[in-house]
Amino acid sequence: MGRPTPTGGNDERDGVPRRPPSLAPDLVVLAERVGKHDWNPVVSQDDEAEIAACCVAPLATAAAADPVAFLCRLADTCLPAGPWAAYGAGRLALRLFGTGNDLRYHPVWLELLDRSLSLCRTRLLPYPLLPTYLAEHFAACGGAPEDWLPFSEEPEPDEAAITPLPPGEGRTVVEGQLGSGLRVTVQRDGAQFVGLVELVDPAGGHEPLPQAVAAAVECWRADDLYDLYVDIAWAFPFRAWADPELMPFFPGPVPSGPS
Repeated sequence: MGRPTPTGGNDERDGVPRRPPSLAPDLVVLAERVGKHDWNPVVSQDDEAEIAACCVAPLATAAAADPVAFLCRLADTCLPAGPWAAYGAGRLALRLFGTGNDLRYHPVWLELLDRSLSLCRTRLLPYPLLPTYLAEHFAACGGAPEDWLPFSEEPEPDEAAITPLPPGEGRTVVEGQLGSGLRVTVQRDGAQFVGLVELVDPAGGHEPLPQAVAAAVECWRADDLYDLYVDIAWAFPFRAWADPELMPFFPGPVPSGPS
C-alpha cells in the first residue's frame, strides 16, 4: 500500500544531518508514565491533568519546532527501552500531533504503531477494546478481527491436572493485576463448585491472603472444577498470578507485567 511522504523537517533518517530538538532528559520515564496511564487511567497513579502538565506540555515546543526530527528522536530514545516506553512514545506522539497529521504516514510513526500493537497483543487486549487508531493501523496492514489474538484450546477433561477440592476448603486460583486488590477463589458448595471474586487489601504472595475480605461476589457456578476453571480463565486474562493448575485453561500466553 502506497503511503504519502510527509513534508517538512529533515533529520539523519532523511540523509540530511540536523541537530535534533531538545527533549526532556527523562524522556523514557515520561513515555512509560504516559503509556501506563493511558492504558488504564482507573488504576493510574496520575490523573489526566498531571499527565498533560508534566509529561506532554514540556515536549510541545520541541514537537512544534520540527515534528519529524522530534518524532525520530522520540522513537530512537524510547523504542530500545522496552514495551511500555515504546507504547508511551506512541501515545505521546498521538497527544502531540493527533491522528490527522501527515506524520501518520512516516515510517517511524508506523513503527511506533507496530510496537503498540505488539504490547496490546502481549497483554491480550480484546480486539473491540483496541484504540481506534491502532485498529485502523492493524486493518491497514491487512489484519482482520479474527486474526487479532490466536486463542489456544483448554485441555481435555481427562488431561487436566486439577487437585480435588474437599468440602469446606477454599483455594485461591487468581490474583488480579498488581494493586487491584482482587483475587478469585474457588469453594465447594454441596455437590457444586463456585468461583468468587473477592476484594482484599493487596499484600503480594500467592497463598490465601490473611486480610479480611472487603467484598465477595459469586460469579461462577459449575458441577465440576473443570467447567469452573474454563469459565474463570476466559474471564481473567489480565492477572498478576494464577494457580499452575489453572494456567493451561487461559486462552493465550500470560500477559506481561505492568512494569
